[in-house]
Amino acid sequence: NVLGVAVAVVCATTILVAVVCLLMRNWIAQVMRAPGLAGLVWLVPVDIFFAGLFAALNSWAIRRKAFRLTSQSRVTNAVFTSGTQIAAGAKGAGALGLVGGTVTGDAFGAIALGAAVLKRDGAFVVRSLSLARMKALAREYADFPICSAPQNLISNVSTYLPILMLAFFHGPRVAGLYAIGCRMLAYPASL
Repeated sequence: NVLGVAVAVVCATTILVAVVCLLMRNWIAQVMRAPGLAGLVWLVPVDIFFAGLFAALNSWAIRRKAFRLTSQSRVTNAVFTSGTQIAAGAKGAGALGLVGGTVTGDAFGAIALGAAVLKRDGAFVVRSLSLARMKALAREYADFPICSAPQNLISNVSTYLPILMLAFFHGPRVAGLYAIGCRMLAYPASL
């Protein structure tokens, strides 16, 4: 039931972000000084859906002590993200390749983990789902997102604000190079 609540929250968040992106895509591209991004903003809610689904399934797998599934899905995510971005870069796809690679990696990671979780625990999950219990759990644990949201917001702002500021003041190329540099520096720590 907790997994059901998490997936429902992911779906609601995706819909909300999709509406915002649809209404503000031109403004976002203008602020980022990258008119070409207006056509890519629709990928943001798609990635939020897959990244959120991955996070929910990953938490489920950890809770069920299925650590092999979590590590395999992270490898799948990394291979598809990097592979797509490298192939797209070789073809000169630019921003579409970078964004598309991220979405592709998150999608394949979530799908792989989702398939493994369904194979391993699908019958249990379906059998135990209860809308009444999901509502009760959402009410019972409502304090958790309320308490963790400010911390997560501050953490994400501190991570992504430099990229946004670089894009605003120096353009998307400089911001992209900075983002790639940060990603390369973070790889050893994630091993």
